[in-house]
Amino acid sequence: MLAPGLVVWAKFVNVPDEAAEVEVVSQQWHWSYRFPGKDGVLGTVNSRFVDDTNPFGMNPDDPHGKDDVLVASQEVHLPIGKPVKMLLRSKDVLHNFAIAEMRVKMDMVPGMVPYMWFTPTRTGKFDVLCQELCGTGHFTMRGRLVVEDEGAFGTWLAGHPTYAQTSARVAGDAETGKALYAACGACHGAAGEGNAALHAPRLSGQGDWYVKQQLKYFKQGVRGAHKDDEFGRTMAPMAAILADDTAIDNVVAYIKSFPVAPASAAKEARSDRRAGDQYARACGICHGAKGQGIQAMNAPRLAGLDDWYLDTQLKNFKTRIRGTHPDDKYGSQMNLIAATLIDEKATRDLVAYISAMR
Repeated sequence: MLAPGLVVWAKFVNVPDEAAEVEVVSQQWHWSYRFPGKDGVLGTVNSRFVDDTNPFGMNPDDPHGKDDVLVASQEVHLPIGKPVKMLLRSKDVLHNFAIAEMRVKMDMVPGMVPYMWFTPTRTGKFDVLCQELCGTGHFTMRGRLVVEDEGAFGTWLAGHPTYAQTSARVAGDAETGKALYAACGACHGAAGEGNAALHAPRLSGQGDWYVKQQLKYFKQGVRGAHKDDEFGRTMAPMAAILADDTAIDNVVAYIKSFPVAPASAAKEARSDRRAGDQYARACGICHGAKGQGIQAMNAPRLAGLDDWYLDTQLKNFKTRIRGTHPDDKYGSQMNLIAATLIDEKATRDLVAYISAMR
């Protein structure tokens, strides 16, 4: 059994000279990818460079990395008929990169860069799975591989920024954003305090990266397009007022200047905070033990949000009103997590526990 196995293994690890290189980056609980730029060489990376502004850990002094294309998405595209060498890098714990239809899988060991190669032979969409138990959210770590023709692949790749472009982004201008926020303030309040009567959540205190992401989702129809999302459909045309990314950056910069107001207390008569603790432990793994939000986990801040808003969004995720759009990168994870709330009482208890966070 060993002898023929070694023959197959040799084919698996001896990569064709013409194979293109792509780096797969794993982290609890999502995938991202890095493609070489026009120079055809991937820049060097190091864990000491990793932070919220440089999630790939790019070496800022390596000129080869300037044109690397960074794909911060659960979905990766590849051209049909071209061999590809996948460099496998983990930022935290042991993961495993597996695509069943390609007959490939390989452990991703922190501190090492193992690799594998394959040639996509037919177009389509295929699941990317982590097949190594990597923590509580392991079951949500699902990605997607899209195999398409060379032209479509080139268009997709061109839609993602290079490291140089992400490094050169200019922060938004709060003063300019103040004028743009006037329309938002009619519902969300002059200082982003929210308005329960209009079902407008508080914006003050929320991470600027998350506000920006959600505004783009509303503009692109990723969020607020479901026929049963009554309040999301109200928000979608409002987000369309923001003409481009610069306008979004400016509004977000103004929102970031708001003082953080306390949330309204949860309704004690119909909820049990202590019972909500068992559910909150799972939430805390991504959102933080104090609900502070963790950008690296793509998990927004929960502490400070009003109970009525938390209740609505959890129900929307559970009933799949929210989170099912193919471009909602992390909504599908929340669909699975929300499904663990077995009934309305469980939802109320969890909301009460989160609302008590300060």
